[in-house]
Amino acid sequence: TFVGILKAYSKIGAMEKAQEIHAQINKSGKIESIAVATALVDMYVQNGLLAKAQHVFENFQDRNVMLWTALIAGYAEHGDSLNALASFEKMKLEGVSPDPLAFVYILKACGALGNAGKARQLHGEVCNMCFDRDMLVSSSLVDMYAKCGLLAKAREILNNLPVQDVVSWTALISGYVKHGYGEEALDCFEQMQREEVIPNTVTYICIFKACSIVGAIDKGDKIHAEISKQGLGGDIRLASTLVDMYAKSGWFSKAQEVIDKLHVPDVVPWTCMIAGYCRHGHGEEALNCFKHMQLQGAVPDANTYVCSLKACGCIRSTHKGKEMHALIVSNGLGKEDFIGNALINMYM
Repeated sequence: TFVGILKAYSKIGAMEKAQEIHAQINKSGKIESIAVATALVDMYVQNGLLAKAQHVFENFQDRNVMLWTALIAGYAEHGDSLNALASFEKMKLEGVSPDPLAFVYILKACGALGNAGKARQLHGEVCNMCFDRDMLVSSSLVDMYAKCGLLAKAREILNNLPVQDVVSWTALISGYVKHGYGEEALDCFEQMQREEVIPNTVTYICIFKACSIVGAIDKGDKIHAEISKQGLGGDIRLASTLVDMYAKSGWFSKAQEVIDKLHVPDVVPWTCMIAGYCRHGHGEEALNCFKHMQLQGAVPDANTYVCSLKACGCIRSTHKGKEMHALIVSNGLGKEDFIGNALINMYM
């Protein structure tokens, strides 16, 4: 009952209620059930409360691989890769053997750090335990090596997979894009299509970034037309990448079309548009875009203000720069270092 209700509260983010349940559990003196302890750790990490998750974890003595994995997953998912790796090592020191899921999360943490030496060590451990036959672990190996920049190794593992699915292909494509190899990413995409693997939204995001890297905007536009027929254009992340691709190339009418088709106004694609105008020296258009964005109901964020300050500097308008500065202060963003740098640059 406790496990079920903790999962339910976690799913809807009702942490006050969840902590009331936790208090109820504690009335008995200590948590006796490993399933309840794991549910508590999982609940706290899913809601970003890592200190509370660590506290529950440390107060439970009989820790198994599921409990360890819940903690490691929390650190990995919230970008605390060093603590994820430290927990993984402590788990092994306590005599608890990792299972495939634990490796999935620790490989993700290693990839985020870009630690090539650790990547090779973990790969060796995976092979020693024969987990390299697990599809999820194998895809995670591809992703880890790709993020670490060991792209030939990532490609080798992908080629040896019994089934090359969209996750493993996208992991490799993403790695090529991250390290600036746009042509290689596009080659992978074409091979993936020849093998009739259907791309997902993340694949397309990576491919539009690749098109932007190599300046293959016509190719990007062709792929955009294809996915529009499939009804995939409404995703905000995808739309933002498309706007960024078009705006970087100076194809502003096409970028505006993407924004106009969004059902809900969002700051990210608008900011990409403003950044594109600044990149091409169109300061007035960037500031008009800033005004239009607000009229549409999208709220500027720190990145939007940085781009808009560049636009003010571009047209050398002290008056508009001061107006933008006042907006930044009124929104409580004046103490952000990178905004401060942008302000100094604009006034200079």
